[in-house]
Amino acid sequence: MSPCTSLAYCEIDSMTFTAQNKSIPKSFNVDRNRTVGNYRLPEIFEGLADSPAMVELIQDHEERNHILNETVIDLIDSEGYMYVEQSDGRLVLGTQYLREASEQFLYLDAIHELVHIKQFREGANLYDSRFSYVDRPTEIEAYKLTVKEARRLGMSDSEIADYLLVDWITRKERDKLARRLGVRIEARGRKEAQR
Repeated sequence: MSPCTSLAYCEIDSMTFTAQNKSIPKSFNVDRNRTVGNYRLPEIFEGLADSPAMVELIQDHEERNHILNETVIDLIDSEGYMYVEQSDGRLVLGTQYLREASEQFLYLDAIHELVHIKQFREGANLYDSRFSYVDRPTEIEAYKLTVKEARRLGMSDSEIADYLLVDWITRKERDKLARRLGVRIEARGRKEAQR
């Protein structure tokens, strides 16, 4: 569990400080005190523009800032994680997850969902029902960048595997996804990893 969980505004002010002593960008700030409503992405997640993963995803600085500033977060009263709404490309985020998730998971989820936002802007079907979640090309692309960033942060395969085990897939499906992404399996699961 993150030491910032109970704070209204959690600022990561050191390249080496997070709940698990992994380094996320020092400019990354999470405003955990927002109430239900619509916000621009930087109002909740500040400092993503210069993240190594974001620079890789969108190399043009102007375009990257434009996408970040244009992305709307619909903060809802829910336990849910984050997802991109296929109808309009907004990012939906549950208040409980915003308040309780580690900064590391919020950072990685933001990167993952920004891949989907870029895919959406390019016309991709984010929820193509011809594929299972772990086989969907849009998910594979998003997880590839997220896993690469997790490795850059110094996360172990066990920590990454925990991150990959979300509520809507089975351990067997997670294992398949992990193998596809080159992640060894020896993990507990996302909720257990954040305790």
